[in-house]
This record gives sequence, structure tokens and C-alpha cells, in this order.
Amino acid sequence: MWLAQINEEEDIMSVDYTIVEQKRKEAAELLKVMITDATVRNVLFGKDVERKEFLGDAKQILFYISKLLILAYHYIYLRYRRWTEVDNEIDGGPKDKDLIRIFKVMRKMYVFNELSYEVMESILVDLQIDIALNGLVSQELRITHELKQSPDFAKMAYLAKKVKTDSRFNDLTGIEERIKEFMGFIKNFAFLKNLSARLEPVDDALFYHNGVVQGDVKLLTVRLANNDYYAQKEFVGEIDTYNCLIKVARSYYYLTRVEFIVEGGNLISANESMESQKDSKILGIKLNYTSMEPTKNYISVIVSSDKNVIKEFDNTDVFFINSSYEEYCCKNFPFESFANFAYKKPIIEDFYSINYKYIRNLSLAIVDIIKPEDRNVIYNHYAGDKRYKILFEGDDDNRYDGEGSGYSVNCNGNLSKQVDFDSLQWDVIIAILMVEEGAGKLLQAIFSKNISAFSNLLKNLELRFGRELFPAKEIMDKTSVEIVKEVEKLHHRNSVGIGKGVGFVYDRERDSIRVEVQVRTIIANVTRAVNGNQIVNEKVGFPLSIRSRIQLLDSICSDTSEKPKQKIEKSRAIVNQTISTLIIFYRGLIKYMKQKTIFENESYFRVLTDEEIEEYQSYAQSVFNIEAKKQKKLIEKKENGHKEIFGMLKDLCDEYVPGGEGYQVLKHMLGRQQLMDCDYVTETLEECWQVDADHATNSDAYMVIRRIIEVFRYLQTGEKKDNGIWDIELSLKAIFPFVATYQYAKQTGDGYHINNFSIISAQGQDVNIKVLSEFKYKLNEKYYCLPNKQRSADSLKLWIEPVLIKYEEDILDE
Repeated sequence: MWLAQINEEEDIMSVDYTIVEQKRKEAAELLKVMITDATVRNVLFGKDVERKEFLGDAKQILFYISKLLILAYHYIYLRYRRWTEVDNEIDGGPKDKDLIRIFKVMRKMYVFNELSYEVMESILVDLQIDIALNGLVSQELRITHELKQSPDFAKMAYLAKKVKTDSRFNDLTGIEERIKEFMGFIKNFAFLKNLSARLEPVDDALFYHNGVVQGDVKLLTVRLANNDYYAQKEFVGEIDTYNCLIKVARSYYYLTRVEFIVEGGNLISANESMESQKDSKILGIKLNYTSMEPTKNYISVIVSSDKNVIKEFDNTDVFFINSSYEEYCCKNFPFESFANFAYKKPIIEDFYSINYKYIRNLSLAIVDIIKPEDRNVIYNHYAGDKRYKILFEGDDDNRYDGEGSGYSVNCNGNLSKQVDFDSLQWDVIIAILMVEEGAGKLLQAIFSKNISAFSNLLKNLELRFGRELFPAKEIMDKTSVEIVKEVEKLHHRNSVGIGKGVGFVYDRERDSIRVEVQVRTIIANVTRAVNGNQIVNEKVGFPLSIRSRIQLLDSICSDTSEKPKQKIEKSRAIVNQTISTLIIFYRGLIKYMKQKTIFENESYFRVLTDEEIEEYQSYAQSVFNIEAKKQKKLIEKKENGHKEIFGMLKDLCDEYVPGGEGYQVLKHMLGRQQLMDCDYVTETLEECWQVDADHATNSDAYMVIRRIIEVFRYLQTGEKKDNGIWDIELSLKAIFPFVATYQYAKQTGDGYHINNFSIISAQGQDVNIKVLSEFKYKLNEKYYCLPNKQRSADSLKLWIEPVLIKYEEDILDE
């Protein structure tokens, strides 16, 4: 029999599992070898172990895993509490140890942080990463060999969470495979073999049902013991659970939240403002427990020396302990902050509880991989912003030796030599910046300065989500291929003529492409992992803004290795490609704006559903794409001479004059009377073709490039050089569309979505634009954007219903 062949020290995963119907009993017997204490088995499996069909339900096994994670968390928490009693000092200090946030959260657990399943899951995942890196936390708690690293940890935690929270969750995994997974997974919790538990009655805990005492219902606290005599002696023996784990009837419960009872029966938590209750007397505390079972039952325990308090809870089932709540707190919550009601409310009370899309996992992963130079980039970029001033003030609370950091920021908001980056709450800083600024901008700043940050982040995210949901090497290889493809496309676009000759790409543009693709890849795959392998927004693309084209021209001009002829030919190629893009865009825009006008007329009279809005937006985008592809083919059929392209530009401008097809939509959608001064553009550029490139000098090449840049500045701002405002940030009169990156959205109280886009300004800085629109946009997607001059406030950076057309590969800039 395969069970008999298993040695206690043998790796369980080496066993050849062929578990079928008759093998379930043997699997149950094996669990007795892995979990020797009957009470511990009862905590995890209840009376199920006595059922004939134990381990016969794949979905129920996932519930066992969720209870296993709850028990594992509490074991780690109790080890932490024991550590505070026998050590309470971190060896070597917290420098460069970002996972020390585990200690920060545990120190204030229950009082300032509600214990949710997500919190427990996140802390255990962080411990997996810490153990994999031979980190500080696992060493301090002496759990390096008690909680082993598992490549399947994140996957099984994800499934357990799914079955707990999603009533529609359908587990299609076969029972044999699920048992094999479970038996392999449980072996990573090595502490289970030496863990024992006993139940102890809680003295004087009376159960009230509808205000009446029920004497037959007992409250039992669970006490754990570590029987591993090879462990360090200070961690051997019984561990007080501080009533964090209890048993009532046949169910086990874990403590989730502590509330204070004040006069009038009101309940407040420690992290709530006490301003409204400052004159109220605290009468007791209310402990809130959640069942470990999938039924999600709850129970409450009231601790107070005032028996009248129980009357405030007549309609609920509660235990009442007649005791001084101060004494109870001193025993069970020995933290100074517990009684400090003047405690400054943190910006994020419970960082691990953030569970919005990908923010929590990505934020924590970024914190783990950023280097000192990355922190310097973030600090210099954001510390001077008054919105984030509090983020960059040193956190004395980070220290565990009782001493403050002694560091500060000077009065000008600049980095003082005294600022210690390790005293800052980088997990909070990253999360806030991600919410406020968008993940894309934050990752761009890090990836552009740290060439290894992308691969390091991939590895961290693989540990968080598991290899099945986040295969780091596969993603890395795919990204490398995408970067090469994008560089080749830019090479092709910048070639002599249109699609002919030898292309060129400079290091600056190559780095921009690398960062762009890496940012899109991270967000796409994190979103996919959160959504359970559903692909979201993985498409990449690198559209060239008019500023990027001006930078290319500047690079050509300053390149001493290029001959004048080459400089002129490359510059002319950029002109042809830019004017071609302009023609393709505005031809498609006529069709797009007609559909957008129909939508606005329809939405003026009635509120459209989300489905109707999406249908209008999708159709407007599709008619733009169809017309743009048609125009692109027409251009490709030409001989690519500049005269033909300039002629097509003049024909386009004729469509946007009074009486032309595009005039009304131009006036309505962009608030303009004309598209551009076409004569100025074509006549100025024509001068660049009158220079004989074969016999040109450096002075000739310089003149050609300067004239081209002059025209491009006009396309960028809508203002000619004579007006002297080339350095304007984002002109409302721009002719060539901006390249806008969708960052995030905020919803107002009345339901409007304020969309935030990032645009590179003429001065080269990121400018955030707030867009009010009923259309919906995708995170980190690139859009060609033009504001409506009459609907926009340039000084406020608020644009109402601008033109935002999604950038599609193979339509523009190709």
C-alpha cells in the first residue's frame, strides 16, 4: 500500500499519487501523519474527517485550504507576539527591509487594522517572498523551516479566496487532481506536524440570546503549543492566542475587529476620529469574530465591568465578560497605541486591505524591488508637491528601537541631507502615488532609470500570483520580442521616403520604446492575473507625437557622424511621414466626428445606458479606422513624392473650409473655423526641397531642419513663430494630435467620471489633463487627442468631450 511506503521525513510530493475512489481513506490517514494533533485537525476539517466521503468534494477541499491559511496566519501572528515578549528588536535594523511592513501591520492588528481574509492572504504571500529571499522577517520569527516556500502558494490562496467570495465559483478540477494538489500544498506548512491545540473555557463568559442568558452555550479559547524541541527554546511551548481564536458550539471563529463602546451604546473603532466622542465615556469593548466555516457566521464578545452595557445589544447574540476592559486590553492588546486616541490617523489604515484591481499587489511588488536610486527619483519628482507633503515626512513609527529617525525635509520641500529614505513609509507612498498619478507614470519613472527593475518586478509578481497566473520568464521573453518589433517599426517609419531606404533609431527613442512596452506588459499581466487569466489590454503600440518628431529632427541635426545629404534626406522622410499621418488622421476624423455628433445629440435628450454609450463609441472608432485604412492605401499607391503628398494635404484642407464636408463637424467638435494655414505649411516645407542635397553643406542641412521644425512647432501649437509662444505647454489650437495616455478615472458624487490623461507637453514634461466625457477609456491605452477650444479650460487643464481616438497599430504612423 502506497501509504505504508511513506517515511515521515520523505517528501510527500515524491509519492506517486493515483488517488481514486478507494484511496480517499488512505489520504485521510496520511493527514494524520502530517497533522498529528486531533484538535488541530478538528480546527481545519471539523467533523468532516468522520464522513465516508471526506476529501470527496473538490470545492470543499478549497474551503479546507482557506481554513489552513487562516490557521497559518494566526500561528505566524502568535509567533510575532511571542517575539515581542522575548526580543522586540530587529537584528540589524529595518534598513532596506521593506517586508518589515508585516511587523507594522501586526503591531496594530485588530485595533487599527481589521483582519480580513485578504490581509491574511497578503501577509502569507509576503512571507513566502521573504522566505524565498532568506529575508529578515522569517529569520526574526524563526519560521524559515516552519513555513516553506511553495511555487503553488499564490495559486491555491487565489482559489481558496475565490471559493470563499464568489458564490458562482465553479470548480471544474477533478477530485483526484485536487487531492494531489492539496496533499502537496499542505506539506509546506511544516509547523503543523509539531502543533498542538487545547480548548480552555473563558471564565465568566455568559451567552445572551435576545437579552436572556443561555447557560448551555460556552465560550472556549484555543491555545496552541509548539512541540518542536529542536526549535529555539524561547519559541517552544504553549502560545497564548489572546482570544484571537475561539470555539463556540461546533464552530471555530477568529477575531476580526475591536470596537469601543461609548455612552449611548455607540461603537467606534480606534482609527476613527474621536472628535465627536471626546466627551463620551468608554464603557467597554466589543470583539467581533468571524467563523472559519464557509457559512460566514459571526459572533460578538462584550467586555465591560458595567452590566448595563449588555442592554444595548438585546437583539443580538453576544457573550458578555464581566471584567475591566482596561485590564483585558492590557493582557490581550499590549500596544501603547491602543489607548492613544489622539493617534494621528494614517493615510492608509490597512494597506493590505486595498483590493482595488491590481493596486495592492503591484504596489507591494514595486516597494520590494525599488532601489535607493529609484526612491531618489520618486522623492525628487513628488516631494515638492503639497498634496504629498505628508508622505515624505519621516515615519518615527517605523523604528523598533524606541528612537525617532531624527530626519526631516527642509522648509523648501527639497531633499535634506538628514532625510533617511528608510524612515519613509514606501508602501503607503507607492500606493497613494499609484492611485493619484496612475501606475503607468510611476512605472515609467522607475523603468527609465533602472534597467533591471522590469525583470525584478516580474519575479516578485510571479511569487505573488504563482507561476500559473504570472509566468515571469515567459512574459520576459515575449516582452523582449515586442520591444524588438516596435524598434523595427520605428526604424521603418523613419526610413528614407515612405517605407524605403535605411531607417534610423536613436538610443533615446529605443529607451522610450522599451519603457513603453514594459509598462504596458506589467499592467496587462497583473490585470490578467487579478482577473484569473483573462487577457486585458495587452496590445502594445508606440505612436509618435509631434514632439517626438521634433526630437528626431534635433538628433539628426546634432549628429556629427551624418553627412549633410543624409541629414536632409532623413529630415524630408520625417516630413513625408508626418504629413501622411496628418492626412490619414483628419480624413478619418471627418467620419468619426459625424458619429460623435450623432451621439451627443442623442445623449442631449436622454440618459443613455452604458451599453448604448459603448456601442456609439465602438462604432465611431470603427468608421475612423475604416476611413484611415482607406486613406493609407491611397498614399501607399502614390510614388511618395512630396508634391503628391502636399497636394493631398491641400485637398484635405479644402474639406474643412465653409461649404466643405468637414467644416461643421470641425466647428462643433474642435471649436475652430479652419483646420490650418495650409499655404504656410506647404510653401515653407517646399523650400526644404529646393536645396540640392547632393551638394549641400552643413549650413544647408541646418537651415532645412530649422525650417521643418518651424512648421512642426506650428502643427504642435497652432501658432506661428512670429507669436513667440513655441514653449506653450498644451495648446488648445494644436493641429497635430497629442498622444494621450489614459491613467485613471475618478467618479464624482453625481456619477460623472473624471478621466485623467497624461500628455507630453511641448516643454517635455508630463501634463495631467482632466477629461469630462461619457465615453469610456482603457487603462494605459494610447489615444490621439485634440481638445475642443470652446469647451476646454487651458489654465485648469480640464477638457470637456475632446476628440480621443484610440491608437491602432497598422493604421497610423506605419
